[in-house]
Amino acid sequence: KNSLRGTVPDWLATHPCLREADLSANKLSGKLPESLWDAELDDGEGGYGAIPYLPARHDRPAMSEQRTINLGLNPLFCPLPEWADEVHATCRQAELLALD
Repeated sequence: KNSLRGTVPDWLATHPCLREADLSANKLSGKLPESLWDAELDDGEGGYGAIPYLPARHDRPAMSEQRTINLGLNPLFCPLPEWADEVHATCRQAELLALD
């Protein structure tokens, strides 16, 4: 979309005001930062693990607003963590074309 390059920023899921981030279809690479996932959070479906919620502020209580992150169609490094589908992450594997 915007031809953004570089790695996925660590602060993407911890910024106090960022509710939604659609960085799909860019050229972001590298590994997914662990900060995008909190394995201790209730996922709302009877299990654990979720993208960190927005923190409490004067206009919202803690744990009341979930973030949305879309990192699909970026050439991230494989293998991806088990939770990668929650941020729509995709990876690109190296392909060997010939041996000489």
